[in-house]
Amino acid sequence: MPATILTAPYRSLISGFLKSVVQFPENPALHVGGDTYTYRELMAQVANIAAGIEKSQPQPQALIGVCADRSAPLFAGVLAALYSGAGYVPLNPDFPDRRLSKVIRSAGLAVIVTTPEYVARLNAILAELDGDHHLVVCAAENKEQILSARVRSRVTGPVEAWSGTPIEPPILADQMAYLLFTSGSTGEPKGIGVTHRNVNHFIDAMVALYQMDHTDRVIFLPDLTFDLSVYPLWAAWEVGAALVCVPKKLCMAPGKLIQKHAITIWCSVPSVAVFMGRLGQLKPGAYPTIRASVFCGEPFLQETINAWQAAVPNSVVDNFYGPTEVTVFSTYYRWQDGADDECVHGIVPIGLPLPGLQVTLADDTRQIVSQGEVGEICIAGPQVTPGYWRSPELTADKYVALDTRMDDNANYWYRTGDLGKINGRGNLIFVGRVDDQVQIMGYRVELSEVENTLRDFTNCQHVAVIGYSPTPEAPKFLVAYVAAIEIDIAALSAHCREVLPDYMQPKEFHLVDEMPLNQNGKINKKELERMRREHE
Repeated sequence: MPATILTAPYRSLISGFLKSVVQFPENPALHVGGDTYTYRELMAQVANIAAGIEKSQPQPQALIGVCADRSAPLFAGVLAALYSGAGYVPLNPDFPDRRLSKVIRSAGLAVIVTTPEYVARLNAILAELDGDHHLVVCAAENKEQILSARVRSRVTGPVEAWSGTPIEPPILADQMAYLLFTSGSTGEPKGIGVTHRNVNHFIDAMVALYQMDHTDRVIFLPDLTFDLSVYPLWAAWEVGAALVCVPKKLCMAPGKLIQKHAITIWCSVPSVAVFMGRLGQLKPGAYPTIRASVFCGEPFLQETINAWQAAVPNSVVDNFYGPTEVTVFSTYYRWQDGADDECVHGIVPIGLPLPGLQVTLADDTRQIVSQGEVGEICIAGPQVTPGYWRSPELTADKYVALDTRMDDNANYWYRTGDLGKINGRGNLIFVGRVDDQVQIMGYRVELSEVENTLRDFTNCQHVAVIGYSPTPEAPKFLVAYVAAIEIDIAALSAHCREVLPDYMQPKEFHLVDEMPLNQNGKINKKELERMRREHE
């Protein structure tokens, strides 16, 4: 089938930002690092970086990496990737070199936008990979330098004032807007490509849900490698609102910043609310300017949501659920007084699907379960992504047809691996995981990937990792067990720091004579959890 150019409503993800540049050129688009950039000023940076991309690689790129701290070049780099007609791949500079190398290689990145402090590091990483690579460096001086035989750096130079009308780049039907990598069960990062069609449907739904406009001030907390970043980033720029990026050191305690910037739209994982409560930042009525509170990424406890609601008396508070494979959020539950009786084991429901999406529950034979029974949560609709990056076998296993009454064109479901049930009021309740995946600070972690890292270092097959929380309201962390006597724990911990992102690194390591096994001969992780709890 020949490629087709998308027309409305299938537009580029950057179209909302470009529209806001024209409609609200002097509105603040971004507060970051103590500086404020209007839409006109941010567009000037975008055009400057996009020009650097074009000069580095005249041929169009499918994907462009962006590696920078929480700064203007990070956000302008993402916009510039889209403005050049490519999709963006965020690269967290806090991740270990080996992790970055795997993502760069898997995504096939030939061009990476970065800042001067990461040039030498990226050069060393790229020099080990095949092919030619280009770094577009956001800096004040305009010069070229050869960094190695296969890595060329182009510095973007001074930013000139923006004038004129931005032109939306033409894109192909179902072209990728961004590619994120999550923890993979094989030990390799798992890529999920989200199309412009997918993400624009999601952003339109969220803008409509909260009636967002150019007067809003939207908080930005997550890292760009976390799909929770997609909502505040693109919804704010879709309507000409201000995006307020919280400094990394304040991400778990942003109370003063909320008040300073009179934040109107909140978005975070529930763990942030837990930490704010511990620090005394959830006093009743503390944040009257917030009018919409969005939470997602991990189970939300009723105790925490009640404390948050008291602190934001003028806000609706919504608990969202959704895997990256279905473009950020799929369902949501609006918290109301008297809703406590819908909580199960103190966990808030995940509610009803967003407009255009359908949710059903299936058993392990892919048959729909009866009302009230537990089944795997499966989701269909325009936000379901095309599949896993360069992994057709995994895609075929997780993106499936189900025995439903839907027509063939719509019978395309994503199996989330999460278990749920529908309560008497029609709301979806999260029950647990089908597999061995846990949420750590909102990030999805395949325990088997961490276990593979332990095996590689220890040469011991009997290893296990559990997600552990000392109390229901405390965030989970990883605890590692190794069935060995003579293992250097300090060296093992150092190895994990070299290979794994911080959220995937075990916080505790325990040596055991032998692993507890269940009746099927498998490691009994519930027994490990019991053993860990006895140490409290």
